[in-house]
Amino acid sequence: MRKNETVCTINAMSFFKSKLHNGIYGHMTGYFDVAIEALEKQVPKAPVSTGREIVCPTCRTLVGSSPYCRYCGQALDTVIYSEV
Repeated sequence: MRKNETVCTINAMSFFKSKLHNGIYGHMTGYFDVAIEALEKQVPKAPVSTGREIVCPTCRTLVGSSPYCRYCGQALDTVIYSEV
């Protein structure tokens, strides 16, 4: 799934979650939260430079050359990573 498709899916799920909140399926909002959190990790974020180290923008642990954080699974923007 491409970045713009992922963002559209997140927006759609957030919309449906808001509609379920007060209905008979209100207990299902937790499932939407988990799905939205997983989808948000698929949207690449730029690693953060803290002096001499490059860390994950989500969990602040050191990142290697992988396109994903090995601890939290956050997708990392490798184009920006190579420039940092």
